[in-house]
Amino acid sequence: MLAPSSGVAPSAVAFPAPASSTPTATSVQKDLSFSYTDTALLPPSFPGVDTTTLNAPFVPQGVSVSCKNCTLTGTIDILQGSIAGNTSSLDSDDDEFSWDQGTFTFQANDFSAHIELEATILPSVDLLSYEAPIPAIGLPGFQIPGIGVVGPIFKPAVVIGTRISSQADFSYGFELTVPNNSSIVLDLGDPESSTVNGFSESSITALPFTTAIQNIALTVSAAFRPQLLLGVSILSSSASLGAGVFFNLPTVSATISQVAQVNSKCEPLPIGNMTSNASTTVDDILQDVFGSLTHVEPAVGLDFGVLAEANLGISNSREVGLQNVVTIFNTTFPLPTTCLSFDPEKSTLGPVPAMATAGGEADTESGMMSAADRTVEDPTERLRYMVGLLLGVTLFFVNL
Repeated sequence: MLAPSSGVAPSAVAFPAPASSTPTATSVQKDLSFSYTDTALLPPSFPGVDTTTLNAPFVPQGVSVSCKNCTLTGTIDILQGSIAGNTSSLDSDDDEFSWDQGTFTFQANDFSAHIELEATILPSVDLLSYEAPIPAIGLPGFQIPGIGVVGPIFKPAVVIGTRISSQADFSYGFELTVPNNSSIVLDLGDPESSTVNGFSESSITALPFTTAIQNIALTVSAAFRPQLLLGVSILSSSASLGAGVFFNLPTVSATISQVAQVNSKCEPLPIGNMTSNASTTVDDILQDVFGSLTHVEPAVGLDFGVLAEANLGISNSREVGLQNVVTIFNTTFPLPTTCLSFDPEKSTLGPVPAMATAGGEADTESGMMSAADRTVEDPTERLRYMVGLLLGVTLFFVNL
Protein backbone atom coordinates (compact mmCIF):
# COMPACT_ATOMS: atom_id res chain seq x y z
CA MET A 1 0.00 0.00 0.00
CA LEU A 2 1.20 3.51 -0.79
CA ALA A 3 2.10 5.41 2.37
CA PRO A 4 1.02 9.05 2.34
CA SER A 5 4.00 11.38 2.27
CA SER A 6 4.69 13.54 5.30
CA GLY A 7 7.22 15.73 3.48
CA VAL A 8 4.89 18.71 3.13
CA ALA A 9 6.76 21.44 5.03
CA PRO A 10 7.36 24.42 2.71
CA SER A 11 10.94 25.53 2.07
CA ALA A 12 9.97 29.05 0.97
CA VAL A 13 6.84 31.22 1.11
CA ALA A 14 5.73 34.72 0.17
CA PHE A 15 4.35 36.33 3.32
CA PRO A 16 1.59 38.93 2.92
CA ALA A 17 2.25 42.61 3.47
CA PRO A 18 0.51 44.06 6.56
CA ALA A 19 -2.07 46.81 6.22
CA SER A 20 -0.65 50.28 5.61
CA SER A 21 -2.85 51.73 8.37
CA THR A 22 -3.37 50.37 11.87
CA PRO A 23 -6.63 48.36 12.22
CA THR A 24 -8.67 48.67 15.40
CA ALA A 25 -9.50 44.94 15.62
CA THR A 26 -7.29 42.68 17.72
CA SER A 27 -8.57 39.42 16.21
CA VAL A 28 -10.20 38.33 12.96
CA GLN A 29 -12.82 35.88 11.69
CA LYS A 30 -13.18 35.02 8.00
CA ASP A 31 -15.40 32.76 5.90
CA LEU A 32 -13.01 30.75 3.71
CA SER A 33 -15.67 29.14 1.52
CA PHE A 34 -15.05 28.55 -2.18
CA SER A 35 -16.44 26.26 -4.86
CA TYR A 36 -14.94 25.33 -8.23
CA THR A 37 -16.63 22.84 -10.56
CA ASP A 38 -15.21 21.66 -13.87
CA THR A 39 -12.35 24.14 -13.43
CA ALA A 40 -8.85 23.57 -14.81
CA LEU A 41 -6.09 23.61 -12.18
CA LEU A 42 -3.07 22.63 -14.27
CA PRO A 43 -2.78 24.56 -16.48
CA PRO A 44 -4.93 26.94 -14.37
CA SER A 45 -8.07 28.63 -15.68
CA PHE A 46 -10.09 30.23 -12.89
CA PRO A 47 -12.95 32.50 -14.02
CA GLY A 48 -12.13 36.16 -13.40
CA VAL A 49 -8.69 35.42 -11.94
CA ASP A 50 -5.32 36.48 -13.35
CA THR A 51 -3.77 33.04 -13.20
CA THR A 52 -0.26 34.40 -13.81
CA THR A 53 -0.23 35.41 -10.12
CA LEU A 54 -0.81 31.82 -8.96
CA ASN A 55 2.75 30.64 -9.66
CA ALA A 56 1.40 27.33 -10.93
CA PRO A 57 4.11 24.78 -11.72
CA PHE A 58 5.00 23.80 -15.26
CA VAL A 59 3.41 20.53 -16.35
CA PRO A 60 4.44 18.45 -19.37
CA GLN A 61 2.26 18.44 -22.46
CA GLY A 62 -0.42 15.82 -22.04
CA VAL A 63 -0.79 16.33 -18.27
CA SER A 64 -3.89 18.06 -16.96
CA VAL A 65 -5.58 18.33 -13.56
CA SER A 66 -8.98 19.86 -12.90
CA CYS A 67 -11.53 20.28 -10.15
CA LYS A 68 -14.53 18.17 -10.98
CA ASN A 69 -15.87 19.54 -7.70
CA CYS A 70 -13.61 21.35 -5.21
CA THR A 71 -15.71 22.90 -2.46
CA LEU A 72 -14.63 24.28 0.91
CA THR A 73 -16.90 25.67 3.62
CA GLY A 74 -16.08 27.03 7.05
CA THR A 75 -14.61 29.90 9.00
CA ILE A 76 -11.22 30.57 10.54
CA ASP A 77 -10.59 32.70 13.62
CA ILE A 78 -7.20 34.20 14.35
CA LEU A 79 -7.36 35.08 18.00
CA GLN A 80 -5.41 37.95 19.52
CA GLY A 81 -1.70 37.42 19.08
CA SER A 82 1.01 38.36 21.52
CA ILE A 83 4.71 39.05 21.03
CA ALA A 84 7.27 39.86 23.69
CA GLY A 85 10.88 40.39 22.74
CA ASN A 86 13.82 42.69 22.27
CA THR A 87 12.28 46.05 21.33
CA SER A 88 15.27 48.10 22.46
CA SER A 89 16.83 47.57 19.02
CA LEU A 90 13.94 49.29 17.25
CA ASP A 91 15.58 52.62 16.50
CA SER A 92 16.67 54.43 13.38
CA ASP A 93 20.04 52.69 13.28
CA ASP A 94 18.95 49.10 13.80
CA ASP A 95 15.70 47.74 12.49
CA GLU A 96 16.24 44.14 13.50
CA PHE A 97 13.75 42.55 15.83
CA SER A 98 13.89 39.35 17.88
CA TRP A 99 11.31 37.82 20.18
CA ASP A 100 11.51 35.78 23.37
CA GLN A 101 7.92 34.59 23.38
CA GLY A 102 4.61 35.05 21.63
CA THR A 103 1.62 33.13 20.32
CA PHE A 104 -1.01 33.12 17.60
CA THR A 105 -4.10 30.90 17.85
CA PHE A 106 -5.91 29.67 14.74
CA GLN A 107 -9.37 28.13 15.21
CA ALA A 108 -11.65 26.44 12.63
CA ASN A 109 -15.44 26.08 12.77
CA ASP A 110 -18.01 24.50 10.41
CA PHE A 111 -15.03 23.41 8.31
CA SER A 112 -15.56 20.79 5.60
CA ALA A 113 -14.29 20.03 2.11
CA HIS A 114 -15.18 17.98 -0.95
CA ILE A 115 -12.12 17.59 -3.18
CA GLU A 116 -12.82 15.61 -6.35
CA LEU A 117 -10.08 15.81 -8.98
CA GLU A 118 -9.97 14.70 -12.61
CA ALA A 119 -6.58 14.10 -14.19
CA THR A 120 -4.81 12.99 -17.33
CA ILE A 121 -1.41 11.69 -16.26
CA LEU A 122 1.62 10.47 -18.21
CA PRO A 123 3.39 7.20 -17.34
CA SER A 124 6.10 7.33 -14.66
CA VAL A 125 8.34 4.85 -12.88
CA ASP A 126 8.56 7.06 -9.78
CA LEU A 127 5.72 8.66 -7.88
CA LEU A 128 5.16 12.10 -9.45
CA SER A 129 3.24 14.84 -7.62
CA TYR A 130 1.70 17.99 -9.06
CA GLU A 131 0.74 20.84 -6.69
CA ALA A 132 -1.99 23.10 -8.05
CA PRO A 133 -2.56 26.47 -6.31
CA ILE A 134 -6.10 27.80 -5.85
CA PRO A 135 -6.71 31.59 -5.70
CA ALA A 136 -5.73 32.99 -2.29
CA ILE A 137 -8.27 34.46 0.12
CA GLY A 138 -7.29 37.66 1.93
CA LEU A 139 -8.29 38.17 5.58
CA PRO A 140 -8.85 41.51 7.35
CA GLY A 141 -5.82 42.90 9.14
CA PHE A 142 -5.61 43.28 12.91
CA GLN A 143 -3.25 44.74 15.47
CA ILE A 144 -1.21 43.47 18.38
CA PRO A 145 -1.59 46.45 20.75
CA GLY A 146 1.68 48.25 21.27
CA ILE A 147 3.62 45.82 19.05
CA GLY A 148 2.57 45.71 15.44
CA VAL A 149 0.07 45.24 12.62
CA VAL A 150 -0.79 41.84 11.15
CA GLY A 151 -1.85 41.03 7.57
CA PRO A 152 -3.18 37.45 7.11
CA ILE A 153 -3.77 35.44 3.93
CA PHE A 154 -5.13 31.94 3.25
CA LYS A 155 -3.44 30.08 0.38
CA PRO A 156 -5.20 26.84 -0.58
CA ALA A 157 -3.73 24.24 -2.90
CA VAL A 158 -4.47 20.69 -3.99
CA VAL A 159 -1.95 18.01 -4.87
CA ILE A 160 -2.29 14.92 -7.03
CA GLY A 161 0.34 12.21 -7.29
CA THR A 162 0.60 9.07 -9.42
CA ARG A 163 2.80 6.19 -10.42
CA ILE A 164 1.49 4.37 -13.48
CA SER A 165 2.91 2.44 -16.45
CA SER A 166 0.78 4.08 -19.17
CA GLN A 167 -1.12 7.32 -19.77
CA ALA A 168 -4.48 7.35 -18.01
CA ASP A 169 -7.55 9.47 -17.34
CA PHE A 170 -9.18 9.07 -13.94
CA SER A 171 -10.86 10.85 -11.05
CA TYR A 172 -10.20 10.53 -7.31
CA GLY A 173 -10.60 12.56 -4.13
CA PHE A 174 -12.09 12.71 -0.65
CA GLU A 175 -14.56 14.33 1.71
CA LEU A 176 -13.43 15.98 4.95
CA THR A 177 -15.23 17.24 8.06
CA VAL A 178 -13.25 18.98 10.83
CA PRO A 179 -14.62 19.10 14.41
CA ASN A 180 -15.68 22.55 15.59
CA ASN A 181 -13.19 24.51 17.69
CA SER A 182 -10.24 22.63 16.21
CA SER A 183 -7.18 24.81 16.74
CA ILE A 184 -3.46 25.28 16.29
CA VAL A 185 -1.50 27.39 18.77
CA LEU A 186 1.71 28.75 17.22
CA ASP A 187 4.41 29.28 19.84
CA LEU A 188 6.83 31.88 18.44
CA GLY A 189 9.38 31.43 21.22
CA ASP A 190 9.52 27.65 20.91
CA PRO A 191 7.85 26.43 17.69
CA GLU A 192 8.28 22.79 18.72
CA SER A 193 5.97 23.49 21.68
CA SER A 194 3.17 24.56 19.32
CA THR A 195 0.04 22.44 19.68
CA VAL A 196 -2.75 21.09 17.47
CA ASN A 197 -6.16 20.13 18.84
CA GLY A 198 -9.20 18.60 17.16
CA PHE A 199 -7.90 18.42 13.59
CA SER A 200 -6.61 14.87 14.09
CA GLU A 201 -10.19 13.77 14.87
CA SER A 202 -11.43 14.86 11.44
CA SER A 203 -13.78 12.58 9.51
CA ILE A 204 -12.25 11.54 6.16
CA THR A 205 -13.87 9.48 3.40
CA ALA A 206 -12.22 8.49 0.13
CA LEU A 207 -14.35 9.16 -2.96
CA PRO A 208 -14.72 6.34 -5.51
CA PHE A 209 -11.85 5.91 -7.94
CA THR A 210 -13.23 6.06 -11.49
CA THR A 211 -11.64 5.42 -14.89
CA ALA A 212 -12.62 4.25 -18.36
CA ILE A 213 -9.55 1.97 -18.53
CA GLN A 214 -10.00 -1.74 -17.88
CA ASN A 215 -7.39 -3.68 -15.89
CA ILE A 216 -5.74 -0.49 -14.61
CA ALA A 217 -2.99 -0.66 -11.97
CA LEU A 218 -1.42 2.40 -10.33
CA THR A 219 -0.73 4.27 -7.12
CA VAL A 220 -2.57 7.57 -6.71
CA SER A 221 -2.91 10.29 -4.06
CA ALA A 222 -4.98 13.44 -3.62
CA ALA A 223 -4.34 16.10 -0.98
CA PHE A 224 -5.61 19.43 0.30
CA ARG A 225 -2.56 21.47 1.30
CA PRO A 226 -3.38 25.02 2.47
CA GLN A 227 -1.21 27.59 4.24
CA LEU A 228 -2.39 30.37 6.57
CA LEU A 229 0.30 33.04 6.62
CA LEU A 230 0.79 36.23 8.65
CA GLY A 231 2.91 39.26 7.78
CA VAL A 232 3.67 41.40 10.85
CA SER A 233 5.14 44.88 10.76
CA ILE A 234 6.61 46.21 13.99
CA LEU A 235 5.34 49.64 15.02
CA SER A 236 7.72 52.61 14.68
CA SER A 237 10.15 50.48 12.70
CA SER A 238 10.74 48.89 9.33
CA ALA A 239 11.40 45.54 11.06
CA SER A 240 9.00 42.73 10.27
CA LEU A 241 8.34 39.07 10.85
CA GLY A 242 6.38 36.32 9.15
CA ALA A 243 4.56 33.44 10.78
CA GLY A 244 1.96 30.89 9.86
CA VAL A 245 0.68 27.33 9.80
CA PHE A 246 0.63 24.71 7.05
CA PHE A 247 -1.62 21.68 6.69
CA ASN A 248 -1.84 18.41 4.86
CA LEU A 249 -5.56 18.04 5.51
CA PRO A 250 -5.47 15.28 4.39
CA THR A 251 -3.57 13.19 1.85
CA VAL A 252 -5.70 10.26 0.69
CA SER A 253 -3.67 7.72 -1.26
CA ALA A 254 -4.46 4.33 -2.74
CA THR A 255 -2.83 1.33 -4.32
CA ILE A 256 -5.06 0.08 -7.14
CA SER A 257 -4.43 -3.39 -8.52
CA GLN A 258 -6.08 -6.18 -10.48
CA VAL A 259 -6.88 -9.43 -8.68
CA ALA A 260 -8.02 -12.71 -10.26
CA GLN A 261 -10.01 -15.70 -9.04
CA VAL A 262 -11.33 -13.92 -5.95
CA ASN A 263 -14.68 -13.49 -4.26
CA SER A 264 -16.82 -10.35 -4.36
CA LYS A 265 -14.68 -8.80 -1.58
CA CYS A 266 -11.46 -9.32 -3.58
CA GLU A 267 -10.44 -12.08 -1.16
CA PRO A 268 -8.48 -15.10 -2.45
CA LEU A 269 -10.43 -18.34 -2.81
CA PRO A 270 -9.75 -20.67 0.15
CA ILE A 271 -10.20 -23.91 -1.79
CA GLY A 272 -6.57 -24.98 -1.50
CA ASN A 273 -6.73 -24.70 2.30
CA MET A 274 -9.95 -26.69 2.68
CA THR A 275 -10.19 -30.12 4.30
CA SER A 276 -12.87 -32.76 4.13
CA ASN A 277 -14.26 -31.43 7.43
CA ALA A 278 -14.58 -27.80 6.22
CA SER A 279 -18.01 -26.29 6.71
CA THR A 280 -17.75 -24.33 3.44
CA THR A 281 -18.06 -26.55 0.38
CA VAL A 282 -16.51 -26.08 -3.05
CA ASP A 283 -19.97 -25.34 -4.42
CA ASP A 284 -20.43 -22.60 -1.81
CA ILE A 285 -17.17 -20.97 -2.88
CA LEU A 286 -17.86 -21.26 -6.60
CA GLN A 287 -21.12 -19.39 -6.10
CA ASP A 288 -19.05 -16.26 -5.33
CA VAL A 289 -16.02 -16.29 -7.63
CA PHE A 290 -14.86 -13.68 -10.14
CA GLY A 291 -12.29 -13.94 -12.89
CA SER A 292 -10.99 -10.35 -12.46
CA LEU A 293 -11.79 -7.41 -10.15
CA THR A 294 -10.14 -4.10 -9.21
CA HIS A 295 -8.89 -3.81 -5.62
CA VAL A 296 -8.51 -0.35 -4.03
CA GLU A 297 -6.46 -0.07 -0.82
CA PRO A 298 -6.64 3.51 0.53
CA ALA A 299 -4.77 5.21 3.36
CA VAL A 300 -4.81 8.66 4.98
CA GLY A 301 -1.99 10.98 6.03
CA LEU A 302 -2.38 14.08 8.23
CA ASP A 303 0.36 16.68 8.76
CA PHE A 304 0.34 20.02 10.60
CA GLY A 305 3.19 22.44 11.11
CA VAL A 306 4.22 25.98 11.96
CA LEU A 307 6.76 28.47 10.63
CA ALA A 308 8.20 31.77 11.80
CA GLU A 309 10.86 34.12 10.41
CA ALA A 310 12.06 37.54 11.60
CA ASN A 311 13.49 40.57 9.79
CA LEU A 312 12.07 39.71 6.40
CA GLY A 313 11.41 42.98 4.67
CA ILE A 314 8.05 41.45 3.73
CA SER A 315 6.84 41.75 0.16
CA ASN A 316 3.75 40.33 -1.51
CA SER A 317 5.71 39.06 -4.48
CA ARG A 318 8.97 37.86 -2.98
CA GLU A 319 9.45 34.36 -1.63
CA VAL A 320 11.79 34.01 1.33
CA GLY A 321 13.68 30.93 2.48
CA LEU A 322 12.53 29.45 5.77
CA GLN A 323 14.70 28.41 8.68
CA ASN A 324 12.20 27.87 11.50
CA VAL A 325 9.79 25.24 10.14
CA VAL A 326 8.45 22.56 12.47
CA THR A 327 6.02 19.72 11.82
CA ILE A 328 4.09 19.46 15.07
CA PHE A 329 1.82 16.52 14.23
CA ASN A 330 1.65 13.77 11.60
CA THR A 331 -0.02 10.41 11.38
CA THR A 332 -1.11 7.81 8.83
CA PHE A 333 -3.85 5.18 8.99
CA PRO A 334 -5.66 2.87 6.56
CA LEU A 335 -9.21 3.26 5.27
CA PRO A 336 -11.51 0.34 4.39
CA THR A 337 -10.59 -1.34 1.10
CA THR A 338 -13.06 -1.52 -1.78
CA CYS A 339 -13.59 -4.03 -4.55
CA LEU A 340 -14.76 -2.79 -7.96
CA SER A 341 -15.91 -4.35 -11.21
CA PHE A 342 -15.38 -2.91 -14.68
CA ASP A 343 -18.57 -2.46 -16.69
CA PRO A 344 -17.63 -2.75 -20.40
CA GLU A 345 -20.97 -1.35 -21.55
CA LYS A 346 -20.56 1.84 -19.52
CA SER A 347 -16.73 1.83 -19.72
CA THR A 348 -16.34 2.56 -16.04
CA LEU A 349 -15.57 0.99 -12.69
CA GLY A 350 -18.43 0.41 -10.28
CA PRO A 351 -19.60 -1.79 -7.41
CA VAL A 352 -19.33 -5.52 -7.87
CA PRO A 353 -22.72 -6.44 -9.37
CA ALA A 354 -25.31 -8.54 -7.56
CA MET A 355 -25.08 -12.13 -8.72
CA ALA A 356 -27.85 -14.37 -10.02
CA THR A 357 -29.36 -17.47 -8.44
CA ALA A 358 -29.63 -20.82 -10.20
CA GLY A 359 -33.00 -19.66 -11.52
CA GLY A 360 -31.26 -16.81 -13.32
CA GLU A 361 -32.64 -13.94 -11.15
CA ALA A 362 -30.52 -11.51 -9.19
CA ASP A 363 -30.01 -12.36 -5.53
CA THR A 364 -29.38 -8.92 -4.07
CA GLU A 365 -29.04 -10.20 -0.51
CA SER A 366 -26.37 -12.84 -1.09
CA GLY A 367 -24.77 -11.28 -4.18
CA MET A 368 -24.09 -14.78 -5.52
CA MET A 369 -24.83 -16.92 -8.53
CA SER A 370 -24.35 -20.57 -9.34
CA ALA A 371 -21.31 -21.63 -11.36
CA ALA A 372 -23.60 -22.88 -14.11
CA ASP A 373 -25.11 -19.39 -14.58
CA ARG A 374 -21.79 -17.49 -14.50
CA THR A 375 -20.74 -16.13 -17.90
CA VAL A 376 -17.42 -14.59 -18.82
CA GLU A 377 -17.57 -12.58 -22.05
CA ASP A 378 -13.85 -12.25 -22.81
CA PRO A 379 -12.50 -15.58 -24.23
CA THR A 380 -9.18 -15.09 -22.43
CA GLU A 381 -10.95 -14.40 -19.17
CA ARG A 382 -13.16 -17.46 -19.76
CA LEU A 383 -10.07 -19.65 -20.16
CA ARG A 384 -8.45 -18.20 -17.03
CA TYR A 385 -11.69 -18.65 -15.16
CA MET A 386 -12.04 -22.33 -16.11
CA VAL A 387 -8.37 -23.09 -15.36
CA GLY A 388 -8.79 -21.45 -11.96
CA LEU A 389 -11.83 -23.57 -11.18
CA LEU A 390 -10.09 -26.78 -12.24
CA LEU A 391 -7.01 -25.99 -10.14
CA GLY A 392 -9.19 -25.17 -7.14
CA VAL A 393 -11.15 -28.40 -7.38
CA THR A 394 -7.93 -30.40 -7.90
CA LEU A 395 -6.35 -28.88 -4.77
CA PHE A 396 -9.47 -29.68 -2.82
CA PHE A 397 -9.36 -33.37 -3.67
CA VAL A 398 -5.59 -33.55 -3.06
CA ASN A 399 -6.26 -32.41 0.50
CA LEU A 400 -8.93 -35.05 1.13
